[in-house]
Amino acid sequence: MAPFCIVLAVILVILQTVISSYLKRRGTDDAEVAGDASKIVTESIENVKTIQALTRQREILEDFRLASILPHRRSITRGLFQSLSYAISTSYSSFNFFASYMFGLWLCLNDFSSPFIVFQVIEALNMAAMIISTSASYFPEYIKARISAGLMFRMMRENPKIDNLSQSGVLAPIEGNIQLQHVRFAYPNGMKYMTLNGLNLEAKYGQTVAIVGASGCGKSTVIQLIERFYDILGGTLRIDGQDIRQINVRHLRSSIALVGQEPTLFNLSIRENIGYGLESVPMEKIKAAAKLANID
Repeated sequence: MAPFCIVLAVILVILQTVISSYLKRRGTDDAEVAGDASKIVTESIENVKTIQALTRQREILEDFRLASILPHRRSITRGLFQSLSYAISTSYSSFNFFASYMFGLWLCLNDFSSPFIVFQVIEALNMAAMIISTSASYFPEYIKARISAGLMFRMMRENPKIDNLSQSGVLAPIEGNIQLQHVRFAYPNGMKYMTLNGLNLEAKYGQTVAIVGASGCGKSTVIQLIERFYDILGGTLRIDGQDIRQINVRHLRSSIALVGQEPTLFNLSIRENIGYGLESVPMEKIKAAAKLANID
């Protein structure tokens, strides 16, 4: 009697494990597939003013709809398997009772066992089944947690190509002579379109240089390359005659002051906002900067 019930329990547990493993693999793939739709939403929110100005709302909405079709279909299939997993876990005790009593009845009718022994075995196995079924009901949530944690840990283990925490690189004082020769660059999410294609630019120490052009021509891109938020795809970018990729990233950025088109103030004092990002700034320099900005 007991071996039969144990074999039945093992079969159900194996089935539950197989379904859970499949859900874990599928969940990882589904998260990657849904990334395109999420990217469209994120970019639309970040650039909502531009989208409204160009009246591209309908086109963006259509792009999002098309990007959501495949994730929607995959989510329906995943939901069916999750329902099957939940159904197996919740009906485990009932199915175990049914099979055990039917087999126990056959044993009693053929004088292989007594009703008392059958009842004892069934109740003992039923307690074990209840524990297993209670634990198994959390399997779908466990799989979701594993997938989410896996994505987070994978992101945390990634080594950035441009590491601002790296100790490597040249730490020589930066004077500020900038030279771009035949620079080619395209953003990672739009490699088909070259934002900069053969740009030549030189800015010497002490000079004031203005980059003028239409929206999207690459003005901000040049600044981002000088701060080394991205690496160029072709040509050379030198600072004081040194290839920018050979200069320590943290040292480079600490030597540059960038004021954005739409500056944002942190919920700190004016002094802390002026010196934000710098490890130690004398009060005299803070006051001098405030005076230059007419906020002293």
